[in-house]
Amino acid sequence: MTTALIVGIVEIVVGMVAIAMAMIHAQNLKSIVETSSTRYLADFPSYLSNIAEFLEKATASIVIFCDFPAYGRFSSLQAFTDYKIVLERKRGAGVPVHLTCLSPTQRALAIQQQFEKSFEKKPKSSAFLKLLKRFLDDYGVATDKPRELSPARFSELAEEANTDMIKEVFPRHDCFEVDQPMHIFFWMIDRREAVFSVVSRSEKALEHGFYTRDARLIEAFEAMRTRYQEEQKVQDREE
Repeated sequence: MTTALIVGIVEIVVGMVAIAMAMIHAQNLKSIVETSSTRYLADFPSYLSNIAEFLEKATASIVIFCDFPAYGRFSSLQAFTDYKIVLERKRGAGVPVHLTCLSPTQRALAIQQQFEKSFEKKPKSSAFLKLLKRFLDDYGVATDKPRELSPARFSELAEEANTDMIKEVFPRHDCFEVDQPMHIFFWMIDRREAVFSVVSRSEKALEHGFYTRDARLIEAFEAMRTRYQEEQKVQDREE
């Protein structure tokens, strides 16, 4: 990874802290190669397995900042299952797990944005139908058929999966919901390492995963999470 590219990634993250919801225009992320402190992992959903493996190393804390509590359940069921098991095991071992995620309203908007094109296609693609079938089977829904499933029904089931994840893995005091979009996600362990994802709506791959132990990025992630939570508290007081 060149110095310019490293600086570019740092500037994106710091910009999210300094500028209210600045739009990220990440270019050619796949060309980023390994560096001593930050390296490219894979596109979504391939890097989901990296997250579960990464979280296994946590000994003091896990901090999660991402859109959906049940992250990856639809796109990569096995990786999601591994992810959930690791979180449950770590919490059981006394490692605190803190989640900041989108509010139900924002989650519904994000689901619409991510899947509206897939539902608009007539007929639905075979790959998308396969994912729908696996999701419905795993969730124990026998009354809905993948080919006939409506976007509204899918959104309803996806939200049920997210609320179930909160109940089962994230006690209410460890789950903070925010009512504004997210453009960077991260999974931080022991406040020293993180896997993070840059969302790129302009490319075929929605998200690109990275690993980092760069202290500047870790600090920026912490500051971004704090800012989101503080702004949400202000908004809640005003309503």
